[in-house]
Amino acid sequence: MFDDMVQSIREDTITMILRMKVNRVPAKREQISKPIEPVGDSGPKPKRIDDKPGRNSPCPCGSGKKYKNCCGKDE
Repeated sequence: MFDDMVQSIREDTITMILRMKVNRVPAKREQISKPIEPVGDSGPKPKRIDDKPGRNSPCPCGSGKKYKNCCGKDE
């Protein structure tokens, strides 16, 4: 008797699921990152007060070596 009731519930559930009509609404996707917009007038970039050469640029002494291997070695 109990098994018949459980079987009937299963059948009713399956028929209800198969008769259902699902209306899917496409979800709106949010943009994860917004494009960067410049704020105001950026203007010219500030200049360095001391024109120190970069580590991989040629040494200003004229040796032809990289600055890090010549005059910048002690820094």
